[in-house]
Amino acid sequence: MKFRHWFSILLSIAALAALPAGLRSQTAIAPPGRHVAREPIEWIRLWLPNVDKKDLPQVLLLGDSITQAYYEDAAADLKGKAYVGYLTSSLSVGDPMLPRQIALVLKNYRFDVIHFNNGLHGKDYSEQEYARYFPQFVKTIQANARGAKLIWTSSTPVRTGKDMSECAPFTTRVIARNKIAADYVRKEGIPIDDLYSAVVNHPEYYLGVDGTHPNPQGRAVEARDVAASILRVLGK
Repeated sequence: MKFRHWFSILLSIAALAALPAGLRSQTAIAPPGRHVAREPIEWIRLWLPNVDKKDLPQVLLLGDSITQAYYEDAAADLKGKAYVGYLTSSLSVGDPMLPRQIALVLKNYRFDVIHFNNGLHGKDYSEQEYARYFPQFVKTIQANARGAKLIWTSSTPVRTGKDMSECAPFTTRVIARNKIAADYVRKEGIPIDDLYSAVVNHPEYYLGVDGTHPNPQGRAVEARDVAASILRVLGK
């Protein structure tokens, strides 16, 4: 894992050095007329173990740091039933770089199931923009899925307050984004894994952490939910 981390850093440095001098000082380069809202730190992580094996289905978890949090538990829950990897990123629906990241991976690897989500990042994109660009996000996955079965999962709530007993204001926007996404994927015939409903009434899953990411108990619950949705589409 450490090697992969340093390899990513070296790759970024090499890419920066290859840019013309005039571009090295620029940030958030956007197509003309396109609103691009990026965060102070942007990141992308790719981990694909056992890609050389064909005896079990290959599963890709595509999402953000929430996906990153439950990945190990989900992979453990699916041990002996599927090989699981992830592509996680801080980029939001609305960022023109996100479809390129996804296409790069899907054009080079084949998966049997792609379990995907995007909704907690990109607070500076309006819900109108989210509705405009969510179809592009899904179409990018569909266009490069090579027959993979797709599952969309809802974004999870953000909690705050004593004992994490309250939902933070941003959760209202999460609910709106989940509805936008759910309405669209239903029209596309894509199964839904409602991870939001699995955790929304359980503030104990967020105790001791930051209100956005689950604690070990919450991660285990989310992982079981994700694994079950994957096994359903695999017919297992």
